[in-house]
Amino acid sequence: MAQPVWITPAGSLGTIPEGLFFQTPLLAEDPDGGQVFFRLVAGTLPAGIQVAENGLIQGVPKAIVSVEGVPLPVLQ
Repeated sequence: MAQPVWITPAGSLGTIPEGLFFQTPLLAEDPDGGQVFFRLVAGTLPAGIQVAENGLIQGVPKAIVSVEGVPLPVLQ
């Protein structure tokens, strides 16, 4: 397999809203006519999002928040 030729433009894939299904394809071609498979090799994706071998980035992103400390009383 030769170096794949990317069809998806380089740069940001956009902003993904939390709690809503998101799907966007990554597109590349093998100049030799073979199949192209995708996988995440570096970095991380938001919780709930994954990359499929067919190039789809999809899922429902989840915000993970951690609060520490002692809460203070609130009057209103």
